[in-house]
Amino acid sequence: MTFNEKTLKDILERLDRLEAMVAKLESQKEPLAKPVTAAEVESFGGLSGGINLILKDGFMNEPKSVDEIQKELERRGYYHSFEAIATLLRRDFMKRRQIITRIEKNGKWYYGLKR
Repeated sequence: MTFNEKTLKDILERLDRLEAMVAKLESQKEPLAKPVTAAEVESFGGLSGGINLILKDGFMNEPKSVDEIQKELERRGYYHSFEAIATLLRRDFMKRRQIITRIEKNGKWYYGLKR
């Protein structure tokens, strides 16, 4: 199979566009603020530990939706359902420990540190 000059030019242009898109996506990834040590993994085990970790790192200094919290937890290796996260936030962190609060904006709940 032989390529004519126009076909080769089209392929190279497409390759350039794809490389630019990949570079843009890679630049949007937010690296962890610092690597998590083995000791921290032990002390931040389970869903409650994951929420404690993001609280410690200041992620919830501004109110966040459960969707945003779930994505941050997944980014850090904690994979739990939306319902499990929302329930734990309400029962443990709001009612029992009283360290976060929630506010409603446009029919959606946002959770943040209690000041």
